[in-house]
Amino acid sequence: MGKLVEELAPRYGMTLTGILDSRSNMSGSAISGSALTSERWSGVDVIIDFSLADAFLANLPHLVSLQKNLVIGTTGWKAREADVRRAIADANVVAVVAANFSVGE
Repeated sequence: MGKLVEELAPRYGMTLTGILDSRSNMSGSAISGSALTSERWSGVDVIIDFSLADAFLANLPHLVSLQKNLVIGTTGWKAREADVRRAIADANVVAVVAANFSVGE
């Protein structure tokens, strides 16, 4: 899904500021704090996450600390939904969360 977002972003007037993946400054399954600094992402309006559940959960504290709104398409963390909702609410950011972004026909 991340590759599709990367491919389609310019068609919809989006500019990708950066992409973090498994080759990005990683520490275990999570992106290290140095990859998610406010200085690096200062011009970003929205963070889009289509990663794996473990990586998303590990990165969530860093993501919300950036004080950017979120689009989350990562699945597999339903058992931790209360924790995710609390982290988002406590950070006072907006999040669009969906397991399926398909518009259908």
